[in-house]
Amino acid sequence: MKLYSKIGWVILLAFLLSLKGIKLKADLWIQLKVPELTNQSWRTYTWLEARNHEGMVSPSVWLVQQRVYRRLFNGWETGLGVAFVDIESPYDGWNGQTRIDWEINPRWNFGKESSIQLRNRLEWRSYEKAGETSRLISRHRVLYSKRAHWFGKMRRFVISDELFFDARLGVLVENRFRPLNLRFAATDRTNMDVFAQLRSRRLNAAHSWSHTGILGIGLSFR
Repeated sequence: MKLYSKIGWVILLAFLLSLKGIKLKADLWIQLKVPELTNQSWRTYTWLEARNHEGMVSPSVWLVQQRVYRRLFNGWETGLGVAFVDIESPYDGWNGQTRIDWEINPRWNFGKESSIQLRNRLEWRSYEKAGETSRLISRHRVLYSKRAHWFGKMRRFVISDELFFDARLGVLVENRFRPLNLRFAATDRTNMDVFAQLRSRRLNAAHSWSHTGILGIGLSFR
């Protein structure tokens, strides 16, 4: 077994051990990415997502998003996105959101095998229900990606972490740590991602946090 393979399994084991003592709820996220245009300067795609909370048969979160990116220079790109989200609350039913965002993202390649990518997104969220104020969220993700052929049709290993800051409150409100994301070549033009994620969210101004374990499956066409 190659060294990077051993490192990957060590990271997975460390993640599972870190969950000990934390009361987790297991959620399921299903994601779909459909590209519409890709060339040397531009790319655009539609992103669909459904999230099932623990013990629920039907999804309690629906998301549809359209994104457009423009390549700039030396691995840098900028992007715009608009998303429509519907979230079900056990207390007051469904609450729709409209999200508009802008990104500036650098990327550094290390040979042909691995890369580090940063995603810096400024996201404005507007809520349908009366009494909900709009929010400005600053999101920052660091992602490490490496080619890996540990077994079968596996093609890539990815690890990432994303921080969410609320501009009005001036505090960190969410963190998404993904220590394991395995990408497989499902077909010649389809990739499948299988991932585990730890999602931590601030519940209130008293700095109380909720931790949720997430398993996810994603399909992307190219």
